[in-house]
Amino acid sequence: TKEGSYNILLNKVDEEGNGVSGAVFTVVETDTNAKDATDKIESPVTSNGSAIEIVNKQILEATYGTEDTFTITETTAPGGYFKLKDPITVKVEKASVAEGYEVSKFYVNDQEVETNGLTLSNIEVIDSDKKVEITATVNNNTLTVVVSNATKEGSYNILLNKVDEEG
Repeated sequence: TKEGSYNILLNKVDEEGNGVSGAVFTVVETDTNAKDATDKIESPVTSNGSAIEIVNKQILEATYGTEDTFTITETTAPGGYFKLKDPITVKVEKASVAEGYEVSKFYVNDQEVETNGLTLSNIEVIDSDKKVEITATVNNNTLTVVVSNATKEGSYNILLNKVDEEG
C-alpha cells in the first residue's frame, strides 16, 4: 500500500527570536481530500515557547494538484504582545511517487516555501502600525511556521510634588 505523511509545526517568537508562551491559535482544515487520514489537528493550540506540532496527516491518496489547505488564526495574543490581524493560510500540494506519496510543495499565504525557506514581511497586527514577520522552513515533509511578535509599548507619567516639612 502506498502512503506518506506530513507535519506542520507552529512557533511564536518575540522580536529577538525567543519563544513566547500564551498565544492561542485555532487551526481549521478548510480544503481536504476526504480519503486522507488526519492523525492530529491540534486546535486550539497555545504556544509554549517552542515549536508545537499542529498537524500530523497521513497521505493515503495523491494525484497531480491534490492539496490540503489549513487556516491558522491567532485568537489570543500573549500578554504584552499584539495579535495578528489576518489568518495564516498553509497549503500542502501532494504528489504520487514510486515509493508512496509525498509533499511536492508547501505554501504559506500563497507563497511557495522554497528549499532556502520563506520570509513574509510587513504582516499586520491589530491596534498597531507595527509589522511582524512570518518565516517558514521545510525539512523533509515537515513545515515549520514561525510567527514573530511585536511588543506593546506603554507609557506612564510620574507626578512629583515637592513639599516642605509640614506637608
